[in-house]
Amino acid sequence: MYNDENKDFISLDKKEELTPLEVHNHEEHKHYVGCDCCDTKTKDMTKIWLCVSAVLTLILLVAAVCSVGVKKESVEILKSDLAGDRTVVTTVNGDGKVYTSSEIYANNINSVVAIQTEVVTTNIFGQKISGATAGSGFIISENGYVLTNAHVVESASSIKVLMSDKSEYKATIVGSEEESDVAVLKIESENKFKPVILGDSDKMIIGEDIVAIGNPLGELTFSITKGIVSALDRSIQVDAYTTLNMFQVDCAVNEGNSGGPIFNMYGEVIGIVSAKYASSTIEGLGFCIPINDVSNIITDLIDYGKVRNKAYMGISIADVDERMVSQYKMVKGAYISTIEKGSCAEKAGLKIGDIIVKFDDKEVKSVSELLSFKKSYRAGDSAILKIWRSGEYKDITIVFDEYDEKVVKELEEKQNEELQQQLPQGNQGYQEYPDNYNRDELEDFFWEFFADEFGY
Repeated sequence: MYNDENKDFISLDKKEELTPLEVHNHEEHKHYVGCDCCDTKTKDMTKIWLCVSAVLTLILLVAAVCSVGVKKESVEILKSDLAGDRTVVTTVNGDGKVYTSSEIYANNINSVVAIQTEVVTTNIFGQKISGATAGSGFIISENGYVLTNAHVVESASSIKVLMSDKSEYKATIVGSEEESDVAVLKIESENKFKPVILGDSDKMIIGEDIVAIGNPLGELTFSITKGIVSALDRSIQVDAYTTLNMFQVDCAVNEGNSGGPIFNMYGEVIGIVSAKYASSTIEGLGFCIPINDVSNIITDLIDYGKVRNKAYMGISIADVDERMVSQYKMVKGAYISTIEKGSCAEKAGLKIGDIIVKFDDKEVKSVSELLSFKKSYRAGDSAILKIWRSGEYKDITIVFDEYDEKVVKELEEKQNEELQQQLPQGNQGYQEYPDNYNRDELEDFFWEFFADEFGY
């Protein structure tokens, strides 16, 4: 008998035989085995389930075939489902629970690592000199991928990763992106590791609690400090020509914390400790890279060892500061000192001596600002540059090339050679400048300060 309430066919304890002429009431929701109409319904439902099963089996087989050969190694990075859109491989269910600092520490201490590197340099006498640096990092996959800062492992000849249980492993650099100060390492082990869960840094609010776990001073391993998010969207200049978007924290971070994680109180990583300001008159201020800013970079570094489709303009640029504005009657922006032949800059119509003052809708007042704006573009994207040329403003549309590190290095070497040949001859400089410039004074000024900036 079939019971509509339970959607099951059941047999009666008592066998009921029906004559061909006997009538039974289906409106009472009783269906009998042996009844032609009831058996027909049974067969129809069986056919439906068989079709559904066949379709599901086909889907699984196609998925299995498509997955073969896509990657040499499966990398599973966890991201909380509290975080919205995914840019990583696997999502886990976020429980929405707010944890205490001690719970976050206990849950993640096995996912945070101390990093020690050996750096070998050669002095002016040709002698090899060994040095050591220290930093922090955190595991992002079970098979041992570690995220840290690029500057932590820069020029490292060997890398060692230390776990909280005092175990040590060798590690190698999978890929590094200096412009974003991010590097991915691979622990040389077949062991399975516990990864962190990545959160959504776009959902940060000023004043929310956060904790940092790291390796301050390279000695006080696996320390935890607590604070709040003090500010968002800080443009921090980490070197002469690199500006990063960061958020500010007030928890204690020191040398050695670089590369370590910043957790929200859901136990998710929302940032990477990267920089600190400190002086005798200023309390240390911590700055962190938002995890969303590097999510795509992480997967590119793991899969390809580099960031793909990075926008490249094929120009060398220099700052125009206030002194040059007043002395040479120029405008503030990014001055183009060289243009690579065949580059997108040349094709777009840019010329040596142009000053870029606007990048799409963003004002450009320095080289670092222009480079920061360019990071959000990929090869093949276009932008409208407002330039100042011979006292007039002009809009030029540029379609970005793809950055090729090998080509850029060759260009730098060639230009350095040309520079060495030209400097002893009285700083001749480049031969092409806009009209109405005092060429002699301008050449001397630019050769003194900017002749070594290449590859943008």
